[in-house]
Amino acid sequence: MSSTVEDWLRSLGLIQYTQEFLDNGYDELDICKEIGEEDLDAIGVENIRDRVDILSAVERLKQSGTAVYFVLEEGQDSLPPPNAQTREKFIPLKLKMLLDDKLQEDKIRLTDYPYTERVS
Repeated sequence: MSSTVEDWLRSLGLIQYTQEFLDNGYDELDICKEIGEEDLDAIGVENIRDRVDILSAVERLKQSGTAVYFVLEEGQDSLPPPNAQTREKFIPLKLKMLLDDKLQEDKIRLTDYPYTERVS
């Protein structure tokens, strides 16, 4: 089972589709970047809202690529800060999407100079 696809679907609040994705060959995020309307039909995603959410997430995957996708895990012995009840907790992919949106809004491309230097 591909935990990355499972984590991606979990971050979208659509973990119930994990097995259907895997059964239909969508076991890597690179493959998930190719999902379209017909694929959602084959997978069995009938809910319109779920379809829109998945297709939007697929577009974000296409724009940002999957190489920067990672899963943040909390340490078992970490304690929440004293004011934790006032903080909003973002799941890793949602946080990444928020950052991607902000970078696009500010026209910052992390693949261009000065953020990346060409290696010879």
